[in-house]
Order: sequence, then structure tokens, then C-alpha cells
Amino acid sequence: MADTILEPIDAMTLFLSSRSDDTDSDHTPSKLAAYRVGESAAFADLTIEATFELLEREAADIISDLSAEILGSIVRGYVDQVVRTRGVSQRRGTGRLSSHVARLAALHRINRAATASLDMDTMLGTVVEVIAETTSGDACSVFLYDAHSQTLMLQASRGLNPDVVGQLSIRSDAGITGLAAASRQTQVAVDAPSHPAFFTYPHVGEEEYTSQVSLPLLLREPERLVGVLNIQSIKPREFDQDEITFLETAAGELSIAIENARLYGQTDAALRQRILDLDALRSVTRTLASTLESGELLPLIASQALAVTGGDASTVCRVQDESDAPRHIACVPQALDDLESYFPTDFVRDVCVARSGVVRRHRTSDAQERVVLGAPLMTAHGVLGAVCVSFAGTVKLEDSKLGLLQAFADSAALAIENAELYEEARQGYATASTLLQEMHHRVRNNLQTVAALLSMQARHAEYSGWTLPLQEAVARVQSIAAVHNLLSRDNV
Repeated sequence: MADTILEPIDAMTLFLSSRSDDTDSDHTPSKLAAYRVGESAAFADLTIEATFELLEREAADIISDLSAEILGSIVRGYVDQVVRTRGVSQRRGTGRLSSHVARLAALHRINRAATASLDMDTMLGTVVEVIAETTSGDACSVFLYDAHSQTLMLQASRGLNPDVVGQLSIRSDAGITGLAAASRQTQVAVDAPSHPAFFTYPHVGEEEYTSQVSLPLLLREPERLVGVLNIQSIKPREFDQDEITFLETAAGELSIAIENARLYGQTDAALRQRILDLDALRSVTRTLASTLESGELLPLIASQALAVTGGDASTVCRVQDESDAPRHIACVPQALDDLESYFPTDFVRDVCVARSGVVRRHRTSDAQERVVLGAPLMTAHGVLGAVCVSFAGTVKLEDSKLGLLQAFADSAALAIENAELYEEARQGYATASTLLQEMHHRVRNNLQTVAALLSMQARHAEYSGWTLPLQEAVARVQSIAAVHNLLSRDNV
């Protein structure tokens, strides 16, 4: 933008003179002058209609010869100036057209921010700032979806705790954010805390926000979920249909920008590492399914968590209730003396309460810095506990590690539940076997008693005609006893 913005009529005169002096093949001077026409018109509070009426009046003889590029430069100049001075909604409204122009300006600004860089973190950081500003939102955040682990990672935010960005991984069906991802539909909650799907996570800083709009970031052909865009406000706020349509359009532009940044970031080395990580996850999942003995399974989970993440210590914790202190039931290495230094109790409890993967840096009792990853062990019946992995503080963790640990934890939780069901079934079988053996003994004893009584009666019968029927009855009872003994054998 020039230091001084001309009056619209002066900018139009400059544009006409640039047309006569324009000798460049790409008409650069004319496009710059046209840009200043749009810029000066917006600065002077002209509507876009009035801007083109001025052009039609002052340049009637050449207007039919103006190219689409020249006309587009006028619109771009107008849009940029609107964004710089007014944002999404004009403070000095000039009717319905100006509202649409302002939203077009905001969309142009968001699109420009989304395509300004192919570095994912830089691009998303700029986008959340621009969207929060142009929508007058108090907070804006972007969660990216990992299809392999089926989790959503908080990748960028304005208004939430910056320490959790890149360190919060939630299940793709958790909260209003997860509902938008699962349903592939925009979710609008004027009073978010009273929404049936509402769930807040520790240390995120969502407590002060009342209203929330969650928009799924989708690629259309073929339809694929990229992530979720959240806009939150402190005071209750209702969004009209025009605003929702605008936000959905912005979400579509952001989806394409994220996909481009992902493709740019997936170098051959990154792809190879991703394949190795997925192979490791598949291998350890198959290993977990190989045993149903709890005594073997729990240490196996702890050791395989290290294989997936590359950490140097791991633990499997169980909780009876989310308010109770977790119990460490398997650790690798087994000789860890100070578990609290490696896996703080409050961290493990936060993982269980949040029901999502969490990353945290902390210092041990001997002042060494460490990083700990945790993921909940969840089944359809609730939280069983957590699996946690500790790293040296000098290790730089990749974003995918938390997603891999979450996917591993889901498989581990299923294996633990299967092992517990197997143990219950085995105990039930042992109980049933004991009862059945006792029943066999009682039946056998009763049959022997009946046979003995009949035999005694036959020996002491007063009439000889009774002896033969009694002996036949004894033979039949003994036959029944023989068949019962055969059917009650273990191999049968």
C-alpha cells in the first residue's frame, strides 16, 4: 500500500494516464494503478457499486477494453483496504452488499494467510490469528486428524494455553470437537458447557469460554477428514446462517492448505519413518494378542510401549476410580527406584481424567529434565488406567509419537480386557468343574446306596418270587451307575 492514499478521482486519473503509458507485456503499471483505484474507493467509504460507476463514468471509452486482470486488481485493492480498516463487519454499515464484500475481504485474507507458507506450524499459526481477528472470536484453534491412530492433535491455537499446543491428543469422538469430526457436520453450541457432548481437558484453558463453533475440515474428492476448526467466545454468541456459510467456506480453503502443507512436509525420509512406525505398531499389536495371561501381558505392554515410542522407561498404571492414586503394576526397567520422578502421579491422573494423550516436560528429584508421554487405557466400559513412557529431556519428540502411543494404548486396553475376561472365564470354569465333580460324587453315592439296599432286600426277601425282580432292579441301577461313571470322566 502506498504511504498516501489518493482521492478516488485522482487515483482514476492516474490509472487512465498509466493506460496510455503502459508498454509492459503484462500491464504491470496499469494493474498497480487499478489496485490504487480500488484502495482509494474503499478508503473513501464508496461501495463497490459506486467504485465501478466512477470507472464507467470516467473511462467510458476504454471500459470495454479492460481485461479481467485489470478489473480484478481494482477489486483486490478494494478488498485489502476493507480488511485493513474494518475487518469482517463494517462499523459504518452501508447495507447488505457491504457486509458481503467485507466477508469476501475476510475470506481473501484467510486464503492469503493459508497459502503464505508451506510450513505447517507457521501456516496454521497465521491462520488462527487471522480467523480469530476477522470473526471477532476470543479463541481459535485447529485440531489435525490422524487416520491411523484416529486421534485429533491440537496443532495451533490463539486463546488457549500455548503450552498444550502440539501436546494434546484427543480421541476423534470426544467432546464437541470430536462430534464435529465424527458427524462431518458443523456443530454450533451457544452454551457449550450445557451441550450433551461437552468435555473439557485439564490445563487447556477452555473454562472461560461459553460459545463454540466446531467445523470439520474436509477434502471433498474423495471425502476425507483433515481436522477440526474451533471458534470460541467468552460471552454467549449466536451465529447466523451467513456467518456459518462464511466459516464453512473458510474451513474448505484451510483444508486444502493443510493438505498441501502435509504433502510438502512428507519427504521420502518422513514417509519411510512413518511406514516403520506403522509396521512397529502392527507388530506389537500382534504380539499383545498372542497371550491371555495377565502375568505375562502387563510386562509385555510396558516393554512394547518402548518399542513403539523409543523411550527409555515405561509403566502401566491401573486406577479403580479417577480420584484414586494410580497403581504401577508393570514397569520397564523393573529396577526403577523413584517412579514419581519418571511418572508424576498428577500427570498419570490427568491422562485418566482427560481420556486423551498428554505430553509434559518436568524435572526429576535430582533436577534432570525429562519428557513423559501418557495415553489412557480405555474400553467401552471406561478407563482402566494409563500407559506412560519417559524420555530424556534432550530428546526431540515428533508429533506422531503421541498418536502412535494412543493407538498402542487402545490395543493394549483391549488386550487387558480380553485377559481379564479370560481369567474370569477360567475361574468360572474351575468353579463349575468343582460343582460338577461334587454332583458326580453325590449321584454315584446315591446310586450305590440304592443298589445296596435293593441287594439286601433281595437276600432277605420272605417270598422267593420277589428275589428275581429285585435282582433285576439292582442290575439296572448298576448299569445306570456304570454309564454315569463313563460320562463323568475328564476326557469325556
